[in-house]
Amino acid sequence: MTTGNRVQHFLDSDRAAWYNHVNLTAHEHGGHFIPWEIPGQWVEDLRRTFRGRARLSGVGEAAEQCRGAGDDRAVFGAEGA
Repeated sequence: MTTGNRVQHFLDSDRAAWYNHVNLTAHEHGGHFIPWEIPGQWVEDLRRTFRGRARLSGVGEAAEQCRGAGDDRAVFGAEGA
């Protein structure tokens, strides 16, 4: 199988229906540790995945309100930092 047809092969498989595809990319190099192997391409993939997606309504505002009050639970979870 070549890199050029790897994405289509996955889309044609029975497992493709299990996932909500947002960004599928096949690279010539890299593998399980792609952030260390090809970091520039990995960052490009992340940006492409999230570019244009709407920010979760209220999440940022709640974090800012808690941060201003000295409460980091909205940032770090209910247990705090």
